[in-house]
Amino acid sequence: MAGGGAPTPAKGGKKSVDFTVNLVPTIDLLSVLIAFLLITAVWTQLARIQASQVLPKTSPTPQEEDPDKEKPKKLLIFVQPEEITINFTNVDPAAVPPVTFRKADGDLNKLVREHIKKVANDTALVVDKKKQAVVIASTDVVEYRQVIETMDILIDNGLSGLSLADANVVKGMMPDDPNSPPPGGGPVPPK
Repeated sequence: MAGGGAPTPAKGGKKSVDFTVNLVPTIDLLSVLIAFLLITAVWTQLARIQASQVLPKTSPTPQEEDPDKEKPKKLLIFVQPEEITINFTNVDPAAVPPVTFRKADGDLNKLVREHIKKVANDTALVVDKKKQAVVIASTDVVEYRQVIETMDILIDNGLSGLSLADANVVKGMMPDDPNSPPPGGGPVPPK
């Protein structure tokens, strides 16, 4: 059996405590382990995406806001299994209406990529791509792959201020949805 070591024979018939190690198999094993270590360390750095999490507000009383201060525009992307809706918050809906893309209309990612490219290059909506707040909200039934593909589209267009949220938390920001809970993820208002 190659690769192992054997005790060195001792004088006087006693068992020896010395042990010789074959260096060639040991060096081979260590070089393979070091190669795996280096390869996995590099790939973990490449696969990282910076994202924060949007949490519901916990304060029961609304805080007073300065009426003169302009609220920041957030790009809200609502991901569902069969469709993706793109909307800006704190923008006049008549000027920038929400856009919904459905799988039935064609390649969903291609349609979203084209629209995000237009939005990212519109200086009236996106002043600074790196500081633009983008909230990606998905439901529980959406595949993880779809959320990551949406994040990749945003990063490819220079929008890196990504946040992830539960769809129920931000659903109240979607226009014309009578069944949506209010912002903050509260229960649906009674009819």
